Amino acid sequence: MLLADAWVTGWHATELAGVYPTSTVAIFGAGAVGLLAAYSALLRAAAEVYVVDMIPERLEKVGEIGAVPLSRRRSSRANHGSPRAQPAPERFACTGR
Repeated sequence: MLLADAWVTGWHATELAGVYPTSTVAIFGAGAVGLLAAYSALLRAAAEVYVVDMIPERLEKVGEIGAVPLSRRRSSRANHGSPRAQPAPERFACTGR
């Protein structure tokens, strides 16, 4: 039941945001909903999907699904490349708070 709930929530977030090919997406929180929102954005062919979190294990999963992991910690090596200078037009808060 939880997987079904998280998957539908993540997919619906991409629907509401209007994610389409060439979209740039930023997701804050790499828990179940955040990961599934990122995966949904990738399935919808978003050009760039960034996921921000503090937990290294979660950031590893982000990279495994093909999104770009970004750590909230400035000195972390989890930040790959440099994100665009402009903010992502599609943003999701999936922190559970």
